[in-house]
Amino acid sequence: MVYILMYSSYQKLTTPAIAVLTFANPASAMFSDYVIYRHILEPIQGVGVALIVLASLAVNLNWSLFPTNLISKM
Repeated sequence: MVYILMYSSYQKLTTPAIAVLTFANPASAMFSDYVIYRHILEPIQGVGVALIVLASLAVNLNWSLFPTNLISKM
């Protein structure tokens, strides 16, 4: 039931917002696993969570990998 409600709200979101939420799901699952079951993250999982947070910030703050003035000159 939860998944039905979660995915039905996707129609109202932008594509970048859907991408952030999709990639945040594993990070929240690992956080919940630590809080509930006290499973400690492996170092590679910690790197993955950090990359998810960085990517979410990049989307929300409109960071660009390439300056837009360089793309428009191509």
